[in-house]
Amino acid sequence: MAVNEMVPLIFAGVNGFLDGVPVAKILTWEADFLAHLKTNEADLLATIDKEGALSKDLEARLREVIQTFTKSFLG
Repeated sequence: MAVNEMVPLIFAGVNGFLDGVPVAKILTWEADFLAHLKTNEADLLATIDKEGALSKDLEARLREVIQTFTKSFLG
């Protein structure tokens, strides 16, 4: 797994975005979220790769993407 793919996953976990996801569904969330990022947020992954750090703007965008996806995932 590439670093630019690990960053959003780790960010989601350490910032409490996965607290509402049942433990039994975490691996499914991870796989689905990575697929979502690659399909719908490729520019976000490219920016993380290019910048190598999370700026305030990039962090805010990442928070929004994670919150929206997780809300949809939990239905």
